[in-house]
Amino acid sequence: MHVLSSVGEFIQFLGGNGEDAPLIGFSRKHPTLHVPGDLALSERDASLVRYLFRGCRDVSVRSLDSGFSGNLVLATQSVNLTKLGEH
Repeated sequence: MHVLSSVGEFIQFLGGNGEDAPLIGFSRKHPTLHVPGDLALSERDASLVRYLFRGCRDVSVRSLDSGFSGNLVLATQSVNLTKLGEH
């Protein structure tokens, strides 16, 4: 007997790739992202932010000047879903 301990392992067992795993709780529209005009988020970066903050209603991002890695480093401020009466 072999136990598959993750969704990725199960997908590979079925013949798919680990990248085919669904992002549970992911939405392409929520949370609402607030991005300043001088920052261009790629669709992939926006999707990642939405996934990481999937329990939120709104997320504001701004770029941080950082090291020499070439990676995008963001500061964020989020509003949880439970604060629906506030804005």
